[in-house]
Amino acid sequence: MLFGIDPNTRYLAIVELDLKLKEGRPIIRQTFVIGQEVKGRKAEDRLLPIFDLFGDWLHLDVHDGAVVWCEAVAFAGGSRSLVQMAAMQTAVQLACHRAGVPCHMVANTLWKKEVIGKGNASKEEVAAFLQMHHGLPADWSPPDLYDAYGVAVAGLKRHRLDVE
Repeated sequence: MLFGIDPNTRYLAIVELDLKLKEGRPIIRQTFVIGQEVKGRKAEDRLLPIFDLFGDWLHLDVHDGAVVWCEAVAFAGGSRSLVQMAAMQTAVQLACHRAGVPCHMVANTLWKKEVIGKGNASKEEVAAFLQMHHGLPADWSPPDLYDAYGVAVAGLKRHRLDVE
């Protein structure tokens, strides 16, 4: 199993891929979001509950051989949002470390360049490309699942290179 994660200050969008391909395409095992149910106006009020939920999920549902790929902090927005995103990314890394699950970071410009060919693609461009070329549904909610899928595909490509 390989998990792609798109963290933001409100939740973690997660896509699970099988390590095998079907007709040359990644196989999506499941998509889900951790933390949408967490209440709180401030990101710092949501961070620890999301960390706990993610950590519990890792311990219960992630099996041997699993690997996590997470989008690294993007330098967009104000300094406050950058700090909040870095905290969420660190929470993912710490929870993975506690669970003994390898966790790799990939910059958004890098996975976008590898997966769709344009490192500075907008979220809308990513979604449109993945719908057209990967057959993803047009109604994925939240839209951050498209980014999580892209992160997972980039991770899968790297994983397959390591195995071969």
